[in-house]
Amino acid sequence: MYQYLINFKIHLSSERSINSGDTIIYLKVIFYLLLVSFIPNSCYANISVYPMVMNMNGGTEDTSLQVSSKENKTQYIRVTVKRIVHPATPEEREESVTADERGLIVSPPKFILPANTHYKVRLMRLNPSEQEETWRVYFESIPAPSETQGELPDKTQVNINFIWGALVRIIPTQTDAKLGLNHNGRQLFNAGNIHLNILRVAQCTSVCSWQPINKRIYPNEALPLPPELSTHLIRVEYSYDDTPPQLINLPAGTTPVSLNQIRS
Repeated sequence: MYQYLINFKIHLSSERSINSGDTIIYLKVIFYLLLVSFIPNSCYANISVYPMVMNMNGGTEDTSLQVSSKENKTQYIRVTVKRIVHPATPEEREESVTADERGLIVSPPKFILPANTHYKVRLMRLNPSEQEETWRVYFESIPAPSETQGELPDKTQVNINFIWGALVRIIPTQTDAKLGLNHNGRQLFNAGNIHLNILRVAQCTSVCSWQPINKRIYPNEALPLPPELSTHLIRVEYSYDDTPPQLINLPAGTTPVSLNQIRS
């Protein structure tokens, strides 16, 4: 049997709801996991990362992620940082950044992880953030320098290499939550500097006909609304910054409303 190296990017903290394309991807992952469960001599998740989702203060205060070994041998770990562009939208993508562009610094970018131990990786910023940012920090076990030379590996071995991606949100020190409804009433717009949780929306007359949404809107992003809603006035249930759910009526085409003032 030939040797296989299968890399799974584990996005347990994905910001997008599952659409048809995502469903196909997840079904493929399940298929491969079921497949390798019947193959002997397999190597499963060799590390774990905690926490998988982190809110980081937008100042220059350091924090850390903990990487734990699940192996009985020493591992070499590589850390990669990517910026998430247009998070929680169909246009979401990840961008690699250079050292000069990097707003999130990880130290060290490579390290040795002895068997069954824990290692803390520092996360830091050099400059404060004025708007919420989203980043993905990837951790991958890589071959030791001695393993890249010499004899070929046993071809009966099946290696499964998981790549863990922790989501890091950088939250501004001074938060400003603003929500608006565009001029045609078809999209909610986040005009603030932190993400908002849109729980449900309704068109209200004598009673409110609620529709669940359960999606996030990040700064400078828009969220399309169900087409059957009225275009001139809607009621929104939302939350942010770990607050209880709040209600607001939004007429179309008005200046975005400051949610901080409503909460106070």
